[in-house]
Amino acid sequence: MTAPALELVDITAGYGGGVVLNGLNLTLAAGSVTALLGRNGAGKTTLCRICAGLLSPTRGTVRISGTALNDRASHTFARHGVGLVPQGREVFGRLSVEENLRLGAIGKNMTADLVAAYRWFPSLEVLRNRAAGSLSGGEQQMLAIARTLMGAPRLLVLDEPSEGLAPVVTRVLAARLREIAAEAGLTVLLVEQDLELIQALASTCCFLADGGIAETVPVASIGMDFDLVRRHLAL
Repeated sequence: MTAPALELVDITAGYGGGVVLNGLNLTLAAGSVTALLGRNGAGKTTLCRICAGLLSPTRGTVRISGTALNDRASHTFARHGVGLVPQGREVFGRLSVEENLRLGAIGKNMTADLVAAYRWFPSLEVLRNRAAGSLSGGEQQMLAIARTLMGAPRLLVLDEPSEGLAPVVTRVLAARLREIAAEAGLTVLLVEQDLELIQALASTCCFLADGGIAETVPVASIGMDFDLVRRHLAL
C-alpha cells in the first residue's frame, strides 16, 4: 500500500507564542492535486512553510511519504521530495535565468533537468542569459516553478502562484502546470485564491479556517455552491 505523499497530524503552529494553526489534519494521496483556500491570515503560508520544513510545529507530526520529519532541517524535506514555490516568487534578481535554475538542481542531474525545464517553459531558454530581475511577473513565476522542479520533487507546494498575474498568463500557467503534474506524476498542494486556476488544476479543495481544515469538497462543487465559497472566503 502506497503511503500518502503528505500527512499533517494534529498540527499546531504559530509565531512568537501566537497560534495560527491549531490541531490541523491534512492528508494528500500520492499523485493527487489539492487546492487550499482560506481568508487572508488564515494560515495558508504557515501551512506551506510547515510542509517544506521552514517552520516546525509546536505540536503534531509531519510525514512525507510515510516518514516523520518533525524538527528536521528544510534540506531534509527537500531530500524527501518536497519542493516549495514560495509566494512572491523570490527569484535571485541579479542572477541569470539559467543561474537561478542551476541553483535548484544542486546535487541532481543538472543537464537532464535543464533540458526538461526548457521543454516545459520554452520562453525561459530564450531568456536564459537575462537577469531574473528584469523578467515580467509571469516569466518570474515560470522561473520560480522551473527552479523548484529542477530539484525533482515528488510533492510540489505552490503558494499563490497567480498573485499579480494577468488572467491570460494565469491560464497559460494552469495549462503548463497540468501537463507537468501529469507527466512527472507529482502530488500538488495548490494554495490559491483564483477559482479559475483551482478548477483547471485541482480535483479536491480544502478550506482553511479557525486554525484547521473546515471543509473538504470536490473542486467541481465550488463553481455551483456560492454559499460554500461565501461561507469560507467572504469578509
